[in-house]
Amino acid sequence: MTKLFNTQRLQHFKPIRGEEMRGLVHSVWQDIPKAQDMRTKLQVRACNNISRMALGKNFDDLSVITNMNGLELVGAIRESLDLISISNIGDFLPALKFLDIQRVQRRTNDTFETLDTIFQRIVDNRRDSHANIGGGSYGENDLLDTLLSLHEDKRHISKGISLTDNNIKAILWVCGCICFLC
Repeated sequence: MTKLFNTQRLQHFKPIRGEEMRGLVHSVWQDIPKAQDMRTKLQVRACNNISRMALGKNFDDLSVITNMNGLELVGAIRESLDLISISNIGDFLPALKFLDIQRVQRRTNDTFETLDTIFQRIVDNRRDSHANIGGGSYGENDLLDTLLSLHEDKRHISKGISLTDNNIKAILWVCGCICFLC
């Protein structure tokens, strides 16, 4: 697991951070005479930065893999964050939980089913593209490559550590959430 978070890995991503920073400066410079929404510009660059480090692609480029436009993916992640923060009456009055008065359970199931599908497509796409280039070990260029490499590494299983697709998708979801918490 030290493969995931070490200084060498951070140094590996330094060019990506630099490119995104230059892109931000360029974007601000282009719009200098106009009023600018800096929050949105910063959030887009932060999302691209995290997405490129985690998945090797810009946030916008994920639409090809997921068969969704970027806004649908953003909407699903934001909805999941909103649902986590909702006070559900069923949590306070368990006798009413089965009624799902606020429709929180239904929305949660629908949203996380959508996210599960999206992240599974991303994982499957990476596996397929890796198989198409001849297999072997993953290049570990980004977080997903590292996770898939750990998933297939049988040495960890003997130590009682196993990384499932659900674990990988959960980590990708956290990366997506970080984009919106910046």
